[in-house]
Amino acid sequence: MKTFRSAKDLRLFLKRFFRERLPGLPADFRLEVEVYSYRPPRAALRLPVHSEGNPARAHQVDRLVAELEREGLELEVFYLDDEAEALS
Repeated sequence: MKTFRSAKDLRLFLKRFFRERLPGLPADFRLEVEVYSYRPPRAALRLPVHSEGNPARAHQVDRLVAELEREGLELEVFYLDDEAEALS
């Protein structure tokens, strides 16, 4: 399991991990990471896209999250449509 020295270390790792493994992201794509704890590593990812609009991209994200969870990171993923549902 990968260990992190700080919340900033975990946040930067996750941003870099998804940037490198999701090809074709626009330059202005902003992945937001909220770190709950870094020991054990737990975080929330907020993606500025709709999950229903692009099922192939959502599947890629799900695969990457599963890969990280196998390594011991606990992640929650939120899309734009999740936030809209929470507000209504």
